[in-house]
Amino acid sequence: MIRARALQHTIFFVKIEILLNITTERALNILPNSVIKNPSFVTIPSYYSKMNTLYSLFLVLFVQLGIQYNNAKVTVDTSCKNGTLVQMSNHLECKCNENFVHVSEDICEEKSECNDKMVNKPCGDYSTCIKNVDQEIEKYICTCISGFAYDNKVCVPAECKGISCVNGKCIVNPSPDNKEGRCSCNIGKVPNPEDNNNCTKDGDTECKLKCTKENEMCKNVEGLFECSCQDGFILDLEQNLCKSYSVFNVLNLSIIFFVSVICSYVI
Repeated sequence: MIRARALQHTIFFVKIEILLNITTERALNILPNSVIKNPSFVTIPSYYSKMNTLYSLFLVLFVQLGIQYNNAKVTVDTSCKNGTLVQMSNHLECKCNENFVHVSEDICEEKSECNDKMVNKPCGDYSTCIKNVDQEIEKYICTCISGFAYDNKVCVPAECKGISCVNGKCIVNPSPDNKEGRCSCNIGKVPNPEDNNNCTKDGDTECKLKCTKENEMCKNVEGLFECSCQDGFILDLEQNLCKSYSVFNVLNLSIIFFVSVICSYVI
């Protein structure tokens, strides 16, 4: 099985080399005669070993760029871990649950106090706890992760440092040709061209969220669009469904009645 996989990897890299427009002669030299004459045993010359290393580096870089691109943009189909998908005027994002913080755009983890037992743990949005030695004194500080900068007591994308949007927040322009900070506004506001594109102009934003659960709708909750239960319904956390207030009221009254009966007998 291992030898068969080695043969498959050999052929795979030969194909990549051809696709990269490397000369035919070099492409043929990669495949040793021992492979052609005896496929059950593969010999790897030093030249192929070097090329294998180069291809591995190329593929790792390619995969990392692909992962970064896929994770860089939150969409209407994004599933937020330990958070809720919300919408502002110009983008979608994951809003972390209480006591959770962002470690990436779609993943929130529990917030930790920064001390000797929580090194490398998230201590704030896009920040981690590190050990810092200053004049032989050990300190544990909460610092921004790579690509983010400390601005007004929070970690923001480096491109957004110093940008204040008033009624919104700064996000990184998704265009690969223009990676700069721009404003995304709270619902009810839009960027104002006459005010350096700050969120100081009244305007409407269409909700793009997919609120597909029964008795659920898109609502403006404190300046953010999110999927919430319709009026008269409440979210059942165990079943993750919107249920009528009346159902909960009956259950609550029943519980109160039984507790009262039990207490009367005890007293």
